[in-house]
Amino acid sequence: MKINCVELRNFRIFSDFRCEFGDKTLLLGKNGSGKTTIIESLYYGSVFSPLRSFETDRDLVRVGENFFNLKLGFVDDYGYKHDIFVAYEINENKPKKKIKFDDKTTNVVSASGKLKVVPFLIEDFQLVFGSPSWRRNTINKVLFSVSESYYADLINYSKIIKRKNALIKMINEKRSEGEGDGAIEDMISLLKNYNDSIAKHAVELTLKRLELINYVSEFMQKEDLPFELGVKYKSNIVDVIKNSSDPVSDLRDYLSSNLEKELAYGKSIIGPHLDDVVLYTKGNKAAKVFLSQGQVRMVSILFKLSMVKYIEARTKQVPILLFDDVIGELDERNKKLVFDKLLALGNMQVIVASSEMDENVFGGFNVIKLGD
Repeated sequence: MKINCVELRNFRIFSDFRCEFGDKTLLLGKNGSGKTTIIESLYYGSVFSPLRSFETDRDLVRVGENFFNLKLGFVDDYGYKHDIFVAYEINENKPKKKIKFDDKTTNVVSASGKLKVVPFLIEDFQLVFGSPSWRRNTINKVLFSVSESYYADLINYSKIIKRKNALIKMINEKRSEGEGDGAIEDMISLLKNYNDSIAKHAVELTLKRLELINYVSEFMQKEDLPFELGVKYKSNIVDVIKNSSDPVSDLRDYLSSNLEKELAYGKSIIGPHLDDVVLYTKGNKAAKVFLSQGQVRMVSILFKLSMVKYIEARTKQVPILLFDDVIGELDERNKKLVFDKLLALGNMQVIVASSEMDENVFGGFNVIKLGD
């Protein structure tokens, strides 16, 4: 898979911009020159959401404008050419997004993951130090590229969990007000219906996440690291469904048996919205406590590389690697180690944003120099 070109209009700092990419491309420029904007646009063409999870589509619109357009041309691993076009507009403060794939109007669920990219960001060091939600978000983005149904399951699951939490709050309020048992029983019946839907989506999400983390764990075990590193999937339902002949039914029963417990907590406390990935060193000690800063950076990059291989193994498509100023955070030894591993991965397109030109690292790269 290879991105040929990107065209941007009113996207971040660019009013009108176009560039083409080679197999290995270096985006070279000072801070504020638009390096990260280009990386963001390539990522957006894959999952149709901003690179940073705390931002929205509205944040991508150039200051003073009310729309952006993005067009990407790429070739898949079978040699077929494709185009992705996104038109986002804010009209009377109401946002509207239109997506076309090969000139046919489509939606986010169908288009996500057609272009397979894996971004490497400085924020990825939070894979070790950060919150469970950061790690879940990282896993989700990889699985969007692998399974179209995963995106739909996640969206539907998240919607139902919000409704369930609102209903739990309402039941507790009715109980505290001394509401009659009949009204409360009706709401509890609705809560059980929510659990039926939750069980279906939760099983699909959990099994796909478990497969990914098992793959990551095996990948990391094969790496010749100067320290021990293990990866585990932490889930409060995985033992319920992993070896079950009817996981949806068993999870539904498990949710029902914990209904009063969730009411006591005042929210949903069972399901993949609470999953985590645990990284540990020798003796099951937390990696974030016992690894040095340099080791954390190396582990974070290897973690993402394992996901690159997972996408390739499951889709038979080679994803594109995007590096946003990550290389500059590594020492010389680890820079060489990272690029040796990249070269060993095979014929992957690599696009790197950097403020420095290092011939030892970027020799052979096509260089795109960005002005102030």
